[in-house]
Amino acid sequence: MLRHCCLIIVILLQLLILGCKAQNKHPVFPPESFSVIEAKLPDGRPVIGSVNTAYKSYGEKKSYPWSLQIQIALKQDSVMKNGLPLESEIDVANKLQDELTNEIGKVVTLHYIGHIYNDSFLDVYAYIDQPEKANEYLQKKTKAPDVKREFSYEIKQDKDWAEVAPFLK
Repeated sequence: MLRHCCLIIVILLQLLILGCKAQNKHPVFPPESFSVIEAKLPDGRPVIGSVNTAYKSYGEKKSYPWSLQIQIALKQDSVMKNGLPLESEIDVANKLQDELTNEIGKVVTLHYIGHIYNDSFLDVYAYIDQPEKANEYLQKKTKAPDVKREFSYEIKQDKDWAEVAPFLK
């Protein structure tokens, strides 16, 4: 009896391992490979952020044709003269970004491309497959009284991922 149970466990583990390997032949998400981006706005103020450059050669872009951009307004007294946030504001903005992307990721497949701090905003870039569900969540969240910072968002069709192409060079 014990030998029979052990055999069943071994078979189940092998099936689990083989099943996982089969699923990885066409992964939904590429391995993460983040790079820092630094640039300047036309007026000379800095832009800084991070982007997952693994999406440069991602073969499943057409399956996620909806660009989601979220603009989080930074608290003005927590921003330096050059428009970049103080460390305390980075913490608040990043937590809100994580909350938004994690919650959206529960209702749609969300490909997080990266974020950029510039001109008193944190701009978040992602691609999704179901814009209606993301919009429904974001509409509720923009009106929620417990949101730490105001934010806006835009969802638009971008089959070629042109919105983020400059970041993925």
